[in-house]
Amino acid sequence: MEYVLLSAIGDSDPIRDGYDGPSLHIVRKYRPKKVYLIFTAAMQKRDIDTNCYERAICYLEKECIVDKTYTDIENASDFDAFHNLFSETINRIRLENPEAKILLNVSSGTPQMNTTMCLEVVSHSLLLQPVQVSSPNRSSNVNTSHFDPYTCDLEDELHNLLDNLDDAPNRCSEPGLIGIRRSMIRNQVKSLIINWEYKGAYDLINENALLFTERLKLILHHAYLRSLPEEKGAEDIAKMLDVYYALYPVRNNDAKPVCDYYLATSLRMKRKELNDFLLRVSALAEHLLKMEVDDALGGIDTIADENSKNGSLSINHEKVAKNHPNLARYLDTWAYNINTYTYESINKYLANQGMEISGYNEIFDLRNKRNDSAHSIKSMSESDYKDVDTTPEMILHNLQLKIKSIFGKEIVSSVFNVFETINAIVIKELDSIV
Repeated sequence: MEYVLLSAIGDSDPIRDGYDGPSLHIVRKYRPKKVYLIFTAAMQKRDIDTNCYERAICYLEKECIVDKTYTDIENASDFDAFHNLFSETINRIRLENPEAKILLNVSSGTPQMNTTMCLEVVSHSLLLQPVQVSSPNRSSNVNTSHFDPYTCDLEDELHNLLDNLDDAPNRCSEPGLIGIRRSMIRNQVKSLIINWEYKGAYDLINENALLFTERLKLILHHAYLRSLPEEKGAEDIAKMLDVYYALYPVRNNDAKPVCDYYLATSLRMKRKELNDFLLRVSALAEHLLKMEVDDALGGIDTIADENSKNGSLSINHEKVAKNHPNLARYLDTWAYNINTYTYESINKYLANQGMEISGYNEIFDLRNKRNDSAHSIKSMSESDYKDVDTTPEMILHNLQLKIKSIFGKEIVSSVFNVFETINAIVIKELDSIV
């Protein structure tokens, strides 16, 4: 049987961490007579500069013909960019190699490229054989080192590959239709979580539950609830998993909901949902300001009374006169009920006492700016943040510092990267399902 191979080129090609990359491993095991390579703009530059992919293939299979397709595709996560390209290339391969079996590498490149390749297998009228290549350690490649064709000696690396050993395993597999569907969904889920879209990822796994593990479903359900945030439901699920302490490194009852709200807010920034981001940032800033003001006053009960029926606070001017006599003139113009603006007014008093609580002005300026245009159809954009000399990233960073300052040793830095931790757990679980 003669073979030809169609492969996109990704970061794991031609070699990675002392082993064959996916495309090279398929060449090693199938010995195709011709290899068709497709390059994104970034990979094209690397190939033009070093020719490392063809050199690696011909090092293993000297007579192999390498056909290269250069593209101007900049966004390797765009499904539509590859659909027509792959379909047209497969038709050309069949015309040029009518007797050969066409192999499709469904392991190299981005998840979107692999999913599009799998779609070709399911929908194409021609007989196509997908080939999947597992990583040498049977887990995600995220933390393994990349080969740099600009600084490494390719031939020396190829000579010393661990896949050259006589007892090196064959890491190629030929997934059937169930395997193809699982592979497609796996890549779709990876794409969704990379873009922080946990509801879509959870729904997709839930709809295809028979193809995946219950543990994966639970992790994604936790991620979706955590993104809302829905604290109790998310924590209940986390307690069922063996990674609870990685998901909840902070367990102080006061700090935990603040950290969870921060995490949900950070997702809005990562997804560029700037209107919702500002609403959440404002609420978080108001909560933290209240905590700092309460602490500076020695407790809010030094100036206010709590309504026993609904828990609302109202100013007690006798308490104010007794405990903070200079504060009274800052409160005279405000209603008796304590609200966010009351706290901002108290902060002006603290500033006059040399005790100003800083770090919130940009957030409240943005909040006021948004309130001024609340009845318009204009959405917040990053230029609005520039108007007050800040960025969404700077705001999050400053709030992170505030949380650390308020809660001190109760805060573990890893709490601010919980969604990155979740993504790593999900990818590891996905890659363990064969």
